[in-house]
Amino acid sequence: MCAADQNRFWDYHDILFANWNGENQNAFSDKRLVAFAEALGLDMKAFNSCFQADTYRDEIESDLAAGRMKGVQGTPSVFVNGEILTPGYVPSFDEISQAVDAALAESGN
Repeated sequence: MCAADQNRFWDYHDILFANWNGENQNAFSDKRLVAFAEALGLDMKAFNSCFQADTYRDEIESDLAAGRMKGVQGTPSVFVNGEILTPGYVPSFDEISQAVDAALAESGN
C-alpha cells in the first residue's frame, strides 16, 4: 500500500511475487521489503515514513477479517455472486462457468 501511494502498487506486487521463496521462509522481512522499494526506485523517505508508521494496518486487518468471514482460506479464492467456489483449491474454468450460469439463471438474465 505504501508503494501504491507512489502509483507503483503493481511494480511492488510483481517484485514480491518474484522474490517469494515459500511459506514461512522469511522472504519478506522488513529489511527485504524496504530493499524491494529501493530496487524500484521509490521515494524512500515517503516509503519509509509510511512503512514505519504502519499506515495501512487497520485497512489491511479489516480486509483480512472480511475475507475470513466469507470463508477465504487462501489465495486465490474465487467468488461468484457473493458465494465462494471450491474452498481450499482453485476452481476450474468449468466450475466457474457453471456457477456463473447458475447465478444468471437465478437472476433471470
